[in-house]
Amino acid sequence: MPRPYNPAVPRLLLLLLPTLALAACRSVAAPVPCSGEIEDRSGVFVLYGDTRPRLAAEVWRESSDRERLLVVDAIAAERPDFVLNSGDLVGRGESPWEWARFDAEIAPLQEAGIPYYASLGNHDLSGDDAHALHNFFARFPHLRGRRWYEVRHRALALIVLDTNLRNLDAAQRRDQLEWLHDRLAAAEADPGVRWVMVVTHYPPYTNATLHGPSAWVREHVLGAARTHPKLAAVVAGHVHSYERFAEPLPGGRQLHVLVSGGGGAPLVSLRRDGPFPDLYSGPRSFHYLRVTLSPDQLLLETVMLLPGDRWEVVDTVRVDDAAGSPVHAPESPSRNEPPVERGARHLPPAERP
Repeated sequence: MPRPYNPAVPRLLLLLLPTLALAACRSVAAPVPCSGEIEDRSGVFVLYGDTRPRLAAEVWRESSDRERLLVVDAIAAERPDFVLNSGDLVGRGESPWEWARFDAEIAPLQEAGIPYYASLGNHDLSGDDAHALHNFFARFPHLRGRRWYEVRHRALALIVLDTNLRNLDAAQRRDQLEWLHDRLAAAEADPGVRWVMVVTHYPPYTNATLHGPSAWVREHVLGAARTHPKLAAVVAGHVHSYERFAEPLPGGRQLHVLVSGGGGAPLVSLRRDGPFPDLYSGPRSFHYLRVTLSPDQLLLETVMLLPGDRWEVVDTVRVDDAAGSPVHAPESPSRNEPPVERGARHLPPAERP
């Protein structure tokens, strides 16, 4: 019996050809910039992360090149308003060949005209920082050199942070924290904002066997939710699996914390007796988060790749408007608000927008 046709296989073979050619001639094609122009078509966007390939040193891990392409194809089929990657787009940020591979892999999203945003992961900064940042911002010119920024979509304020603290000096850490507090306060005062979501690479909680949680994210992001009731969810990556936690807050509220690193990097195992209570107990495989914004609800659905190349929603988080009061629509229902200049102030001159 003939095997069913798999559209990812010929694409995978095509991706190998430029890799071989690059190795032979030691040259790469020009970067392919992603679009940043968001149009409010459906109120749906996609969050995913950790799309890097297996590293040469990770000999004990299985390759997941095929699954990574399947994730991209599934996201492209969704036709979301935009895509946000929570970091670790590539295996080594200073390598132009790694980024050329990334360009080829997300080609279906580019061809569909889907805007693409990203947070910096630790692998995106591996090697020389200046070269890594140059490669990163060459793909995302709409970020204008900012390492932390905000995107507004309908009634959601989406705050993207750089949690690579070892790659930030003391002034940058201070500036980012001040900027975070400013944006949270602005969202609380803005009647057009109903929810705030923060995206980081490092997670505040995880039961991963190889990675630990970020105390900085736990203190400064989760801690801020106690005094900023619109902060409804935190989404992180870094751990190549899926976990969901809840942070209890005053007044009976809770902050949803999702660890979503299923974009195509080799999967990792979790401790069954981990220190943090995981509210999710289903299968853990490659996946992405579908986020739907409706007038009175923020809906996060975990869409996972199951055996037989089946995609299925395996987890759902709903955030309702607790106050039940009407929210005035912002002047522009979908806009990318330019981040403040603090995010670029301490970048070397060559890397400023």
